[in-house]
Amino acid sequence: MAEIRYLSNPPIREAVFGINFGSIVEVNSYESLVPKLKYIFPNSTKKTSLFGFSEGTIKPEFKNSGFFLANKERNETLELDSSGIVYGIKGNYESWDKSFSVFEDVLKIFKENIENSDLLIKFITVKFENRMNFDKNEYENLESGLKFKPIVTYTDNRIYNYFLNVNDKVDDQMQSSLAIRLHECRRDSNKLHLDTIISVFKLKNTNLNLANLKSEFNDLRKLKNKIFFSSFDDQIINQYA
Repeated sequence: MAEIRYLSNPPIREAVFGINFGSIVEVNSYESLVPKLKYIFPNSTKKTSLFGFSEGTIKPEFKNSGFFLANKERNETLELDSSGIVYGIKGNYESWDKSFSVFEDVLKIFKENIENSDLLIKFITVKFENRMNFDKNEYENLESGLKFKPIVTYTDNRIYNYFLNVNDKVDDQMQSSLAIRLHECRRDSNKLHLDTIISVFKLKNTNLNLANLKSEFNDLRKLKNKIFFSSFDDQIINQYA
């Protein structure tokens, strides 16, 4: 097993925490919740979806399908809809504890203000997108440190553009997905981006219980970290230590 380490400068571009409901939450019930979240997410808009066409006309009918909240200064977003709650951070990720505490505050407010807030949770999930940047010459020296890469037999040329996806069923409750993409920088063809997107899901089918939720998400964190640190050798990881 790869060693799990603390990185002072992790290459995280986006982090997402989510819960998915096992039953439908009425979108209108979020109306009273949004003002109470304004101190965290001062910007809010309604999400609309096309539900079909009004009877006897060809005019499309749009309905409120939830809310999209944001804190533009911190690049944080919150999506509320009938199927679940999703909290995301782009670019300004500081730590797991700080990010999860925001998500936890949202769920506490949800539980205090939404009727039937003890509804069934179908699954919980986290997704972390990382980006590592290399010069092409630098990548040639580090390539051997990548644990997941294509094996190419039809050419002697180095491959600078590929996409791989690895899915794993850990047990009856937990599943993971690792997507890896290497591609040239659009602004500079001498530079490369190595993107890794790690998603972890845990089936729940239990009522929302805030007391247990932190440890449940910590299970996802451990698996997410294990996948990340198993994907690279120390030479690559040390650049972010």
